[in-house]
Amino acid sequence: MRRIAVVLAVASIWTAAIPSVAAQKDQISGAPIWSNGVTSDARQIEVLLAGVPLKATDMPYANLGERLAKLGIRVTRIDAGPVSSDDVKLDPGLRRGDVDYRIYTTEPTSIVNQLCPLSISFNLVRRGKLWVPRDRTSNFLLNGYGHCRAPG
Repeated sequence: MRRIAVVLAVASIWTAAIPSVAAQKDQISGAPIWSNGVTSDARQIEVLLAGVPLKATDMPYANLGERLAKLGIRVTRIDAGPVSSDDVKLDPGLRRGDVDYRIYTTEPTSIVNQLCPLSISFNLVRRGKLWVPRDRTSNFLLNGYGHCRAPG
């Protein structure tokens, strides 16, 4: 009996030592959700952006991370969290189970802004394996040069 108590005590100490900022997977979409919903960690940002495919097949980039790098735009922070039922009631474009991502970047160059005036933050929603652009900047980045407008 005493041996079981010692094992449980060691297990609880080891579990408490795991950092709370480690990336976790959202149960519904499989998308990363950080314990506080925010990450500025370059590696976590790189992994997330590499997993966002581009919709335009005529672009020479494999994913959003490559596209942003070629445009000279660096992501500084990502806020992520599940869409609430109140959000779904207010916005018919959202669904229960969606994960909302607000992505903050450095200022786009004047050359990029001549192609399409981009904001220093944009919004994407992950719905299962699908990434849905929510504003002009995200629509342009995911869909290509002919999409410098809000989706919809």
